[in-house]
Amino acid sequence: MKIKPHKRHYNSFGKKRHSWRWGYIENNKRLYIQDRNKSAVIERAEKIASRLNNVVCPYSLPLPDSWNLFEKKCRYNITNGRMTIDNFNDYLSIYKNHILKRLGSVDLKAIDRLFIENFIQTLKDDKLKDDYVRRIFNLLKNIYGVHVPSRIKANVFISNHFFEKHKNGNGKKTKINFDVWSFDRIQQIIQSMTIAMIRLMFRIMAEIACRPSEARAISRSNLKFGSNTPYLEITHSLSKTKKIKPPKTENGYRELEIGASLKDELVSYVNTLPKDQEYLFLNSKGNFIDLSLMTDQLNQALQSLNLTLPVDRKCYFFRHWTCSYWAWTSKYNNPKDLADAMGDKDINFINENYIKLYGRKPDSHKYSEYQSKHFNWK
Repeated sequence: MKIKPHKRHYNSFGKKRHSWRWGYIENNKRLYIQDRNKSAVIERAEKIASRLNNVVCPYSLPLPDSWNLFEKKCRYNITNGRMTIDNFNDYLSIYKNHILKRLGSVDLKAIDRLFIENFIQTLKDDKLKDDYVRRIFNLLKNIYGVHVPSRIKANVFISNHFFEKHKNGNGKKTKINFDVWSFDRIQQIIQSMTIAMIRLMFRIMAEIACRPSEARAISRSNLKFGSNTPYLEITHSLSKTKKIKPPKTENGYRELEIGASLKDELVSYVNTLPKDQEYLFLNSKGNFIDLSLMTDQLNQALQSLNLTLPVDRKCYFFRHWTCSYWAWTSKYNNPKDLADAMGDKDINFINENYIKLYGRKPDSHKYSEYQSKHFNWK
């Protein structure tokens, strides 16, 4: 680190002195810090260098400080319509009851992989569900990411290191065998459900790979049937408290083509609804359909057919199956295109779990088979 004399000046005794200056580059801009006191320049320069050069910073980064910054970021996003107060209340509850309670004022720059493994194990020892453990992990990762990654060597919160979901006993990811779990079998499962409204919701999820929370929140305005190519528009989803919320990221907003068969069924279904009912899937009390009811219908259908899903993702299975099928048939060979269709911003995850796992060079036979059989429901 070179601290250079810069500008000469005279002190109060008439003696020549120097200002001291240190230059650095950040965001492709040349910047400087300057002071008459050399030690002050060195102190500031060391802090900046530790941030830019990814070395351990000399000062502590306590968890509560990071949470305060994260909270400010959340409240800013709430006022700008990027999230809801329900999302923030969920974060606050998890932070107080599981993160702060267990970790206290831990210095985040001291967190390493072993620390995270032990933290996850304590959550599992308390018999928390795997999905909830992952939510806690992701929140801690986001709090950590507010200002830590720019100051220490690397972000140690890489989920693939700590969660190996959907892998078999050999450590390999479970691939869906489409000769067994064919389009016809997916159709058979959905048709075995006893509630017509639930069947239609699962059909939508299986055709456009939307999330259950997105299917439950579809409204009349999301049906775009005016042109020769009908499609569904995804603009919102349901929170855990059954309140409408916008997508978390811009990738969540998307328009997805549907087949003529699904369009006809949706038109017939909408014609049975009261004219003033905006949202399609409401129960007799005018409330959104419970996810638990959808899960019960899926479990009953599987039981009646004596089937067990190859990947245990409950209602999310249909989204996962469709995305895997898209990659397997070469409908999508580019992870960015598939991520856009899924409404997901994590291209690396999409590439690893779909494109690489099922991808192949464009196969005209498979793709034409997909085109001709594209959810031609009976």
